[in-house]
Amino acid sequence: MTDEPYTDERQNFAARAMDMSRNALKEAMTWDLFKWVVIALLTANLLLLALVSGGIKSRIAELKQDSGTTAEDAADFGKQIADAKAGLAQAISEMRSALHDDVAQISAKLDARVQQPPKPAAPPVAAPKPAAKPRPQ
Repeated sequence: MTDEPYTDERQNFAARAMDMSRNALKEAMTWDLFKWVVIALLTANLLLLALVSGGIKSRIAELKQDSGTTAEDAADFGKQIADAKAGLAQAISEMRSALHDDVAQISAKLDARVQQPPKPAAPPVAAPKPAAKPRPQ
């Protein structure tokens, strides 16, 4: 009883689909060359995109398969990282000690300058007077 209102729609679906396909075909027959070229280029782009994406996916799968690391490789890599970390820590400590030494030297020089009595300023030197101009006679 509930299916009765939809029986016409089910029977008419095929007829409506045929009618729509005929109208689409009639419309396509009236297209000019430009529209067909656009459709052909769009189709070519879609095919090219499908090929490229398929190639990329297969290459990614290959890389995932080849990237398997062994326990030995992981241990070696961990050792290299530990060595680099130790070397970096040593270089930083050397730089800190060198900087500390430089700051101590600069502080000692500044303290020595502060403790020295100020030098007396030299008396200002008077500028030489210009020579007198001879008077006309």
